[in-house]
Amino acid sequence: MPWPRLCQTAEQSLPGASGGATTPRRALARGGWGGDAEPLRARYVFGAVIARGVAADVVEATRTADGTRVAIKVLARRRRRRDAARLQRADSAALAAPESDSERKRQKPPPFREAVRRELLLQRALPFHRHVVQCHEVVLSSATNYVVMEKAEGGTLLDVVRHGTPPEAVARRASAQILDALSFLHARGIVHRDLKLENVLVRDADGPLHVLLCDFGSARFSSTSATNGKAATAHVGTLPYMAPEQLRGGTCDPSVDLWSFGIVLCALCVGTHPLSRVPRGAWAAAMARDDLPRDASGWPPEAFALARACLRLAPCDRVAAAAARAHAWFAAPDAVAPPPVPVRGRLRSARELLDDEL
Repeated sequence: MPWPRLCQTAEQSLPGASGGATTPRRALARGGWGGDAEPLRARYVFGAVIARGVAADVVEATRTADGTRVAIKVLARRRRRRDAARLQRADSAALAAPESDSERKRQKPPPFREAVRRELLLQRALPFHRHVVQCHEVVLSSATNYVVMEKAEGGTLLDVVRHGTPPEAVARRASAQILDALSFLHARGIVHRDLKLENVLVRDADGPLHVLLCDFGSARFSSTSATNGKAATAHVGTLPYMAPEQLRGGTCDPSVDLWSFGIVLCALCVGTHPLSRVPRGAWAAAMARDDLPRDASGWPPEAFALARACLRLAPCDRVAAAAARAHAWFAAPDAVAPPPVPVRGRLRSARELLDDEL
């Protein structure tokens, strides 16, 4: 697969630079999707905004040359700074209290262009993997950047869980594919650092479940040699999915992804967070007991054992991704059951959980 193209262009007034256009029509009215997006506009027909995140929007588009549907991630510089301040306010109610003055100092978000270039570097370092979303090209400017990716038609894993706890076969299939992607990344020295239900895409709306790991904006090389001598550190990630060492601002290695996978596994198997009944202020103490998840009711026995192996307090005690993929739970037949029947309750997204903290 060819490398993504890096297009250096002039700065223009673009959607998102002054608060963010929310639809392509509004962007066109403001002169957006032109200027430094002209290389994209010549090759793609833009559609609606399909997702909004803390630092970016995702827009659907169609490649004019062959009709391929893609997703374009739009990152606006001023929006990133605005939402960084919002995240700092959310972190004031962090899940675990810092233990020292040095741990209270939140790591400053990287400069906008540096963060995008790092994401591009990581994408370019990866050969094709069937469970990692593929990046086609990138357009960079000093105001707004565009990342063109393959489009998943089935939503996210959060959408699957919102319809009720999926059958065990579906949970097993999704878990195996996530672990395949993590093993692939970790073997190449890459830590994702923001694994969550929203960052696992479902490729197809119909047919057997096929998931894609996406959003490498927080990912880093775990080796210090690949990061100018600096080890990957926290606070980076999404609070409900963050490992204890991430919450304290410590050094991150691949084991943080296994903690986040353990949280995802809880959502897939029982539909709840393992600390859902614990007040936020007591989460640090609950994690320190090193016995998550506690209640085995409703769990497939092998899946419960796997979740416990992932949610260990000490990073060195957590199972590695490759070892987790070889767990006995995955030895059972991996048949995909019919979609689950919708239920009244639903698992809230991490963004909704953060909104409650503000």
